[in-house]
Amino acid sequence: MGHKNYSFPEKNELKEATIEAIKELGGTATTQQINTKVAELLKLSEEILTLEDESGIGTMYEYRMRWIRTELKGKILNPKRGIWVLPEDKE
Repeated sequence: MGHKNYSFPEKNELKEATIEAIKELGGTATTQQINTKVAELLKLSEEILTLEDESGIGTMYEYRMRWIRTELKGKILNPKRGIWVLPEDKE
């Protein structure tokens, strides 16, 4: 029952990897590029990446990543559908 056998990355790991992925992709990336890069950065297994979401309309990974991008609003910007950018660094 459930998906407890799979070690899904923690929310903070996914957030950090998402920001890192966009940086590595030059500061602008598509949703698909981000998902692919995060999976690569976190060395996620094929099992985790293909796990069906309970809703049956995609994978748990894609679903989680949608939420991560939503929670990162402000840290990452979404100027148009499917495109994500890092705001200019103020550091």
